[in-house]
Amino acid sequence: MANLVVLDLQSSKLKQCWMKTTKYFPYLKVLNLSNSLKLKCLDFSCIPNLEKLILRHCLKLTALDESIGHLTKLVELDLFHCQMLQYLPNTFGYLTSLRKLVTSKCHFRENLPDSICKFSKLRTLDCSYSPSITSFPNLSNMKHLRELNLSCCQSLNEIRGISQLSKLETLRLWSCKSLTSLPNLSHLKHLRELNLSDCPSLKKIESLEDLESAETINLSGSNNFTRFEMFEVISKDFRNLNICHFYLPDWKVFQNKLLNLQSMMKNSATTEVGHVPNMEIQGVIIHGVYVPCQNFDNYPQVVVDNQSKKFSRKCEAEEISFVSSDKVKDWVIKIPNLVWKSFAECGDFINVSFKTVQPCVWIQVSVHFFTLQEMISYNGKSGPEKEDHHRFIEKDDRFFLTSISAMQETNKLIKSE
Repeated sequence: MANLVVLDLQSSKLKQCWMKTTKYFPYLKVLNLSNSLKLKCLDFSCIPNLEKLILRHCLKLTALDESIGHLTKLVELDLFHCQMLQYLPNTFGYLTSLRKLVTSKCHFRENLPDSICKFSKLRTLDCSYSPSITSFPNLSNMKHLRELNLSCCQSLNEIRGISQLSKLETLRLWSCKSLTSLPNLSHLKHLRELNLSDCPSLKKIESLEDLESAETINLSGSNNFTRFEMFEVISKDFRNLNICHFYLPDWKVFQNKLLNLQSMMKNSATTEVGHVPNMEIQGVIIHGVYVPCQNFDNYPQVVVDNQSKKFSRKCEAEEISFVSSDKVKDWVIKIPNLVWKSFAECGDFINVSFKTVQPCVWIQVSVHFFTLQEMISYNGKSGPEKEDHHRFIEKDDRFFLTSISAMQETNKLIKSE
């Protein structure tokens, strides 16, 4: 027993472990006590070289013994769903070798101790579903952090130090209902996923346009952003060479007049874009708005039909992002120029279609081209939806937008009512 390296006691009936023991396990590296539903306490002083401690679903574990501070070589600590665990001990800050810490669904009565700021080697931090946490220790010292999940911390109103996490790849803050603002995100050059869905109090997000590696940005349910503001954000950054999935807020446009349009169901909607403009295109946004039928989930394809070169290119569903409200769904796909070059070139005559398996009431299909131009004065329009052909300029980034928008028959009916 003294030479044990891995000890797997999942689903054990232990109530306590090694309390007041004289045994010593110097070689033990991994201890798994997950689903030990009766476990209330354990002593760590006899396992000083432990590297991985897994205590998932230990539902009666009320506290971690102060001896956990002896585990200075611990790399991973998983406390997922230890729902009776109310606080972390004062010695917790000694676990400076940690690379992964999971406290999701631990119902702490107080905020996490400031000592976790010492965890400079941490790669993954998951403290989601912690309803009582109101603020978080400054994270700026966690220079190697790759994944941060604070989702469903519904009382959380402040997060400090995120802007210094230059290696962060995933940031999940969905359903943080008390969160009103975030630090500047401009230094998060490696961030691939940003989930801020269902954050109704969030009023400002700085520097979304600087997320050069972003593949998914989810703002669904964060309704303090107008459609025009979001197209401004989407349009700014075509330095990102990935197709970026935007999950947009649940705008309520057209909803009051859609109830009488069920007879207008179609499986596709097409806009004739015409000739690709002779501009230095930086990227393209294709946008569709529709009302689903009979609560079916539709995952549309976008089809770019190049009539000049006699071929079509399809963007599969996984490359498109949607957000649903009660009746209206928005789909947006953002295509950087390096990808768009395989779809069409300057002067090509193209059509763009959205196609779904189940019939829908299609409200709008729009194609937006973005190009670098000399800065011009914004022409005073209040938003991209005010007319079919419009232009506006981003003062800081000198991006010039030309939008060619085709409204479908359903939209004409809505306007006529």
